[in-house]
Amino acid sequence: MSACATEKGALEWAQRVGLLASAPLCPTCTNGMTLYVAVKRTRWSCSRTGCSLERSVRASSFFARSSAPLSKLIKLLLFWAFQHPVTTAAQQAEVSPTTAGQWYVYVQDICTAEMKRTLLKVKSYIILLLNIIL
Repeated sequence: MSACATEKGALEWAQRVGLLASAPLCPTCTNGMTLYVAVKRTRWSCSRTGCSLERSVRASSFFARSSAPLSKLIKLLLFWAFQHPVTTAAQQAEVSPTTAGQWYVYVQDICTAEMKRTLLKVKSYIILLLNIIL
């Protein structure tokens, strides 16, 4: 939970575990982007002179559709992973029960889709191996 003590800590943790990009390239010019951390708006900015592209750190990520503080969302993920009741998660993350419930459903949907995708890959490898063996 110490990773969620500050927004910067939550951002660093999410980058470390791969939930957010660590060093993206500018989609316009493929130059490296620089991270700017602000209270309300943390963003990536292209470091090339003349290219003014900026992107949210949440762009193309699990968190892209939410404006809630990253620290609160990560707390909700933790409570979901340990199967705590939505009401407990809402209270501890300091969000409404509705927000916590929506995040629980969203995380469940993402995980279910990923499991199905992975299972299909595994099944196709097994079928391929069986065809080779038989």
